[in-house]
Amino acid sequence: VSSSGGLSEAARAAVQPGMDRMREVALELVLPWFTGLVAEAEKRIVKVHGDASLTNDGCSSPTVYCKELTNLLAHFHAEFLRRLPNTAPGESGGAASAANTSGTSSSAGGSLAPVAGQLARALCRRAAARIVALCLRHMALRRPIGMAGRHALAADCAALESAVEKHLCAVTELGGTYRALR
Repeated sequence: VSSSGGLSEAARAAVQPGMDRMREVALELVLPWFTGLVAEAEKRIVKVHGDASLTNDGCSSPTVYCKELTNLLAHFHAEFLRRLPNTAPGESGGAASAANTSGTSSSAGGSLAPVAGQLARALCRRAAARIVALCLRHMALRRPIGMAGRHALAADCAALESAVEKHLCAVTELGGTYRALR
């Protein structure tokens, strides 16, 4: 062990294959959750094409499909993401932080929690970018649309931004997808 408390280069090289395998296992564990999230989100997003209220002035805001989508994101967060360490947007808690505050190093402790948390955060960003991009594409393709429908879609964009920020990741992390949403 080096004087800085981390692993020496030789030790790091020795444990690297095991850490790589842990990352692969963590990815295999959480990837189906995110794949399912995007698939379920797409089912809700395509409902924008069947929403007849967008063509007239009787449109409510947020729309039914947007409510379903934000409920899906909230459910995904409550049922899946809360179980993973350090995955909430802006959160520094979780099992990874608890291990670090107890005096153990998460990089040398062999725990799967920090690895799963890192992968889940990256997958959250990918899923959020995919959901936002799908939503924007389908909104742009929606025709005909009345003036009230346009306002409702703008409100849906704000609701989507809020839901992604609250349940998946900071929207500013989405780069070009976030700029398109704004």
